[in-house]
Amino acid sequence: MPSSLRHILIATIVSAVLLASHAQAASKPTPLATLSVRGPFKLNIHAQLYCDSSYSVPECSKQIQTLNRALEVYPLALLPNWKWVLVRAERWKPLARSLHLEPDSPAVTLLDDYTILLEESLIAPRADRAAELMDSYKIALDQLLDVAISHELGHAICHEENEFKADTIGRDIRKQIAAGEKVSVNCIRPVIPNRHEGR
Repeated sequence: MPSSLRHILIATIVSAVLLASHAQAASKPTPLATLSVRGPFKLNIHAQLYCDSSYSVPECSKQIQTLNRALEVYPLALLPNWKWVLVRAERWKPLARSLHLEPDSPAVTLLDDYTILLEESLIAPRADRAAELMDSYKIALDQLLDVAISHELGHAICHEENEFKADTIGRDIRKQIAAGEKVSVNCIRPVIPNRHEGR
């Protein structure tokens, strides 16, 4: 087979695979379409807060108030119209797997959906899951929610997909809050080398 024909054939196959994967991704439902929820609760002017529908109304209300208090110190004005969804602990791992997400992580940011999912265990942990999270992340139980929120904000505010960079941004946010400073978020951008470098 001539080289040029082989290149055209390979390019056609690659295009077909990319188109098929794009069509599959585009047809995947958003979490709020997949997950039945209660809400939105707008206790904070900048955040839409939800619980999954397996919560009773009193449980949802109590946990949403706890989440709202935790969010008050964060710069949510940078995230207008974002959704924060609390998901029952027993529903978390099956939901994460169905969305092809990491089931052991207690929080996930879905950039395309402007949604942050939080496992109930960050608000009202059961002993076994609390021990699992503290062991996995080497973080005290009373710090898990703040670490999760600030980390997910690193993803959301900066549209950052890299876990290490989101963690660095989250840590910087927590330091500013602890110091009583006004929070400013410096998104980490990739270094673009000078095009004259090396000449």
